[in-house]
Amino acid sequence: LIGSLYKQQGRFEAAADCCQREIQLNPANADAHYNLGLVLQNLDRPEEAIAAYHTALGLRPDYVDALVNLGSVFQGKLDLAAAIRFYEQAIRLEPQNPEPHWQLCTALLARGDFERGWREYEWRWQQRDFATPKANYPQPLWNGADLRGQRILLHAEQGFGDIIQFVRYATLVSLRGGEVVVGCPPQLRSLLATVAGVAQVVTNRTTLPPFDLHAPVMSLPALFQTTLENLPRKVPYLTAPATGLDLAGKPGGRLNVGLVWAGDPAHKNDRRRSLPLELFGPWADWPGIHWHSLQAGSRAADLNQLNLDRKSVV
Repeated sequence: LIGSLYKQQGRFEAAADCCQREIQLNPANADAHYNLGLVLQNLDRPEEAIAAYHTALGLRPDYVDALVNLGSVFQGKLDLAAAIRFYEQAIRLEPQNPEPHWQLCTALLARGDFERGWREYEWRWQQRDFATPKANYPQPLWNGADLRGQRILLHAEQGFGDIIQFVRYATLVSLRGGEVVVGCPPQLRSLLATVAGVAQVVTNRTTLPPFDLHAPVMSLPALFQTTLENLPRKVPYLTAPATGLDLAGKPGGRLNVGLVWAGDPAHKNDRRRSLPLELFGPWADWPGIHWHSLQAGSRAADLNQLNLDRKSVV
């Protein structure tokens, strides 16, 4: 219990000590070895984490959570083949458990196996901590068929980066003969309105226009049977909206450089996605560089630490 509290507080060294003491008291406790593996994984000690998970599995061969986390360690080591083996073993033990399906999808997509990967990706809706609730519209989900002039709502999910990446499929949807309405957060309205084939952008789920069909934007790759060969790669598919700021470089002038250093602090993997702004301190006074903060959210306040241009261009 104390080790779990330490882990929740991010005090992983203290949590590891608690797990080790628990193992000394009861070496046959599979949960203690599993918890130690979790803590070691958070401490970026993958080989020790692998050993702990293997010990847990030796004590309990059907320990699905240990198999999934063992796979994730190997995935972090870029050994995708080993990761996939462990995920598939977990699925054989618990076919309806969404977690190994989700992890399997990430490994398959990373390996370029899009046919299987996008199919497994649909398990995301069943995860307990999935970031976006599943839409519950009375209109049917689109199955990829010709739209014949119908209006289709493509609704956003997950983070801003996901929406920006996957909205490229809206153009392909319009080519199936439909009128495309894109739903997104208000901050992205003007940007997504520049995508070819998008007839309307809406930002309020309670006042949606009439529509006939709908689809989550991140289900579109599966509907279009996306592979590495037919991946939509026409760029640019977005155009930055006018801001009134002159960011064009001038001959002999300073280079304009935008800087973003952090993602959503609530993201469970934020420590691997964000950086302390002070790491950029040595660059602040580089000659020939005009820095612009593109950072949004609470971490924008970090700007007070450095002598950077505070003018936002978003």
